[in-house]
Amino acid sequence: MRLAPVCLLLAALQSLLCIPCRAEDQPAGNKALDLISQSAFCIAYAFRDADDRDLRPRLAADPFGTKGETEESTSGVSILSQGEGVVNVDTLVSRVTAQARVSKTQISRLTTALLKTDSLFPIFDCYNPHHAFVFYSSQGDPLCCIEICFSCTGFRTSPKLRMATMDEELRMVVGADLHEIARLFDELKLPLTPYKSFEELEKRLTKLEQETKARILEDEKETEAEKASRKGAPDKQ
Repeated sequence: MRLAPVCLLLAALQSLLCIPCRAEDQPAGNKALDLISQSAFCIAYAFRDADDRDLRPRLAADPFGTKGETEESTSGVSILSQGEGVVNVDTLVSRVTAQARVSKTQISRLTTALLKTDSLFPIFDCYNPHHAFVFYSSQGDPLCCIEICFSCTGFRTSPKLRMATMDEELRMVVGADLHEIARLFDELKLPLTPYKSFEELEKRLTKLEQETKARILEDEKETEAEKASRKGAPDKQ
């Protein structure tokens, strides 16, 4: 059954509600927000395209007990850790092309943008992130990472900050305020790869959002027309 847009927004808001709990039972979103507030500093990164250099070897499962053999892993596309820890430091270091320190005011704007639930974008199957925010402790240990793919209008966080709400039939997602996040990278003088300028990316995001909202309105009209048709149809005895 298809969720109405209003229901989608309510579902997204409901996922952000906080309830009293012990620290060990704390929802992942609250934990991520706490780590952000406790961090000593935050660095924004821009990355080059992932390629064969970023394929990380991993031990292959060998039922015959042969040790030392490896197989390629495609984890180099994302800087998020596939195991313990928050980020894959090797991938981050090998792919970063530019970085900048994020101010406290900008961090506040970032968290607000991530929790916004009225931003509607289409769903894409790809995920090739070129940007991230990493929050560090005073010792330089990564505490939290927010990774963004502007091309596919997707983002991931570690620990998980929030779940996006999706409607597979409409092929849309209630996501973050990517306009504001892109603006932050532009203010930090970081490239918005693969886009040449903030204006180019802003234009694309606006178009995608408008098309998504238009598709939702069209779906609502079709739904109302179907209801009216059923209501006006004579009852079959």
